[in-house]
Amino acid sequence: MLKKILILSLMALLSVAVNCQVISSDEGSGSIEENTSTKKYLKSKYTRLELDAIALSQGSSKDGFVNERLIVKIVKALKTIQSEYPEVGQIHSDGQHALNSLIIGLTKDAKKIFERKAEIVEKNFSEYVEGKTGIQRLDEFNAKYKAASIRLVFDFLIVEFQYPMDISVLSKMYETIPEVAYVETNGIVGDRYEIFLIQKGKHWHFVFKHGRGDCPAGCIYEHYYYYTYIPEKQKVIKNGELPSNRSRAGGIYLWGIPTRRAVRPFSSYKDIAKKVKDTSSWWVSLHGVDVLGYLLTNPKSPSYGEDLEPKGHFRKIRDDVLAHKREALLLLIQSLEYPDTSVSNRAYYHLKNITKKDFGRTGVKWKEWLESLPDISQRKDSAYSSIISSNVKRIYSLLKVQPDWLPNQFSKKNTRLSVLKSGVYLIY
Repeated sequence: MLKKILILSLMALLSVAVNCQVISSDEGSGSIEENTSTKKYLKSKYTRLELDAIALSQGSSKDGFVNERLIVKIVKALKTIQSEYPEVGQIHSDGQHALNSLIIGLTKDAKKIFERKAEIVEKNFSEYVEGKTGIQRLDEFNAKYKAASIRLVFDFLIVEFQYPMDISVLSKMYETIPEVAYVETNGIVGDRYEIFLIQKGKHWHFVFKHGRGDCPAGCIYEHYYYYTYIPEKQKVIKNGELPSNRSRAGGIYLWGIPTRRAVRPFSSYKDIAKKVKDTSSWWVSLHGVDVLGYLLTNPKSPSYGEDLEPKGHFRKIRDDVLAHKREALLLLIQSLEYPDTSVSNRAYYHLKNITKKDFGRTGVKWKEWLESLPDISQRKDSAYSSIISSNVKRIYSLLKVQPDWLPNQFSKKNTRLSVLKSGVYLIY
């Protein structure tokens, strides 16, 4: 394993990479577009902004090629922001993963094809595979996506492509090959600069990070700049800055950046619940959902240094959440129907992590979620119905009439309904 890490670290330095992230997007006007380009945006050289835009468009295509139409729009947005605010004009990237290579693990059957070459590898560190690999679907994919080289390193392959690709999508496509055991992106050390794009309807939120101080290990100092870009008007609004002395202070940060979900901002479980239920600021609810999901695993120590102070605070909040475990778990189920997908997706992630089950992304199967939860799985129907009636303040309904999955005690006669802007009903 150590050999593999060293090999990949050395090879990754030669790869094309940028450290940009798409955090989330919403459907509708201004959202990430599907790749409808026929040109595939393939060329011999790219500008720095184009590479940034390619990274920010990751995950938006269906075919593994980059999303040309979206890239053009992102380049325009970056140019507009950086021309109006020169303070971020030099923030591009040091890189986290290569955009033109994949690491492909082989199954036992596939390894046999390379037995002869494997003997050579033991002596020569690695070997380039000339021509086809002998694995039909792999060869077809490599031809389609213009693989420039294939390198056998121990029992895995490093495939490098002629052009940057939508690597996150392409990796999933390569995973469908029967002879492929796993696919990984080619990681690169270093994160001095970083760009985030969070798309919310007609607004594109950009966050630029300038880090310094031991950045290969995560950067000691990080300064963040926040902007909103409106594509239709080509207008930029500066939302503010987060200086280094506040980026690790244990706050709830605008749009969830930095992605540090400290426990410190909360005074109790009730405080967390109040902020999760408030739909006015999705990033506040997101922070609360992540904190709940983490504390419900009963961690022995905090994940972040800011939670070490004040002394005893982390333990106090953790114990308070665990004392309200049933309510907290039910709140996560409610959050599956949160109007913003950034929050609902994280609630879904935490529920799967806690229960080790998967009952879908909506609250329709709330009963199945509850039955799979610790402390509740052995209870009789009347017992967990009592839990629901006594603890649930709000249960989301997707229908205008009472669905058959609601408990009997929640009838129209004793229930007050109110409608959110999203069309989701709250039951009190």
